[in-house]
Amino acid sequence: MKSVLFALTCSAVCLPLWLSAQTNADGQSPEQLPEFAHQVGLIDMAYVFKNSVRFKSLTDELQQAITQTDHDAKEIVDRIRRLQAQLNASTAEPGSPEYQKLEDQIVQGKTELESFKRIAQQSFLRREAEIYKTIYLEVEDAVTRYAAYYKYTLILRFDRQEATAQDDPQEIMNGMHRNIVYYRAGDDITEPILKFLNDQWSDQVHRDLKFQAEEQNTTGQSAIQPQTQPTRKGPSSSNRNIEPETGSSRGVKIRAGNITR
Repeated sequence: MKSVLFALTCSAVCLPLWLSAQTNADGQSPEQLPEFAHQVGLIDMAYVFKNSVRFKSLTDELQQAITQTDHDAKEIVDRIRRLQAQLNASTAEPGSPEYQKLEDQIVQGKTELESFKRIAQQSFLRREAEIYKTIYLEVEDAVTRYAAYYKYTLILRFDRQEATAQDDPQEIMNGMHRNIVYYRAGDDITEPILKFLNDQWSDQVHRDLKFQAEEQNTTGQSAIQPQTQPTRKGPSSSNRNIEPETGSSRGVKIRAGNITR
């Protein structure tokens, strides 16, 4: 019994001494570390993507391209059907030059259709990935600037929808396994970030429309001089604005898989 008490006493005395002698990755001891308050923020990435005006605009453009491609594929299918109907109505004997020519055209059309569909699908997957990547990097850039300006030390993804608001049993179970159990309303920076991004996109669209109108009204010039882009400013929320830009933001055009909650 005395040996156990002695061991516990040594542990209680030695552990603080050992900790005080340790240093972090920067070689600083606990006494040398700066004192600051941690501030954690939360953002619902799925909500931002769903309500992003630019994301909707880019996906609408992609959907239009898909619709046009479907139309083009249908024209190839119709051409193959006409050739097949012509072959069926032909009086040419199988193996004859005329019969063989129609068969070759049908095979060529089917090969063209499969190649067209494969290339189009790969192209659309790349474009979709680029859209998600673009929006994600823009959100990341806005969050970084917002966090630096308002001195957040950590921003986490979360789902704003409460488990009690769900109807689907599976969704309720998923909500019960969320990492974030409690947070204050002020910890959620989703709305300020979303408003900033949508305002930025709206400003860009207005500038583009203005430039196009001026370009159309300009006559007798062989070249249009590029206009100087104004400095972007962050949107105002109920009590916070994103820090105004001091340099160029990431102009990367952006999916890295579907953003799920």
